[in-house]
Amino acid sequence: MSAGRQTLKMINGRNPATEWTEIAQTLNTVGQELQAQYGEQGIPVKEIEEAAERLGDYAKGSLRPSDYCYNIINSDPCSFVHHIFERIERGYYIYLGPSFCSRTILLLQWLNPVEAQR
Repeated sequence: MSAGRQTLKMINGRNPATEWTEIAQTLNTVGQELQAQYGEQGIPVKEIEEAAERLGDYAKGSLRPSDYCYNIINSDPCSFVHHIFERIERGYYIYLGPSFCSRTILLLQWLNPVEAQR
């Protein structure tokens, strides 16, 4: 593991790395609530992280909304598994929810068969 990469930390005997469904549910709840508050504006990453840490009792800095984006793939192996947000600019996200059909996802699915034939 590289020195600059933060990992999810144990808290209260739980390892968030194995509880993706719980984390995704927490971020989904937080995203819904904050997007209602922010309307069409982007939600600051700090707001998402702090609300999720309070709601889910996770260690500070353990949750990264970018791991749950439709349009970002991080180096973490669990990144791009649960899609909840879209990053609209550095430090700002909009809540789309887990059922959103992203143009990015559709494009990637369309491109994969083409790439496989080369």
